[in-house]
Amino acid sequence: RQQVMDIDFSSEKTLFLNDVAVKDAHTLFVSATDLGKIFQVRLSPVKPHFQALALKEEIRGPNGLLYQPATKSLFVVGFGKDNQPNGQVGVVYMQRGVSYEILSDVQGLLDGVALVSHSQLLFSDWVAFEKKGELKSFNLKTKEIKTLDLGDKIAGPADFYYQPSSRKIWIPEMMAGKILIEDLPQ
Repeated sequence: RQQVMDIDFSSEKTLFLNDVAVKDAHTLFVSATDLGKIFQVRLSPVKPHFQALALKEEIRGPNGLLYQPATKSLFVVGFGKDNQPNGQVGVVYMQRGVSYEILSDVQGLLDGVALVSHSQLLFSDWVAFEKKGELKSFNLKTKEIKTLDLGDKIAGPADFYYQPSSRKIWIPEMMAGKILIEDLPQ
């Protein structure tokens, strides 16, 4: 194992860098949940560079990130602001400039995000800091939100992984020290 690059965010005074999404071979997005910012990082072995996306709109605790190159869109789920479960599901559009749109009025302690199909987005919601967490499905066309039946609530559903070929979801239970592996409910 060899370290390839070191990117120092200490000048930003963040203590909660959270998720990373790949834009292309030279660019990443990184959420800073505590600052309410998303950074775009240009990778360079000589001198990596980062800057916050210049958004006019507030993102309450940006957490989970998912970049879609075809639409130049970055899906964002928020963990909330001021220790409140007021995080939202939104998208940053980057076609002409940069703008943020809230996609639903649902609020919570939102953490992970994945795209199941061109119209179905999954996201996790801690609900509370105990075994009450859920995985939710959001239909991008109809705006309908469903709580998926996984049989039991989850103790801190963090950033999860969805594997399209098997339709399995790997969900860390942060507060229980476990990983759940579930089939995506129909």
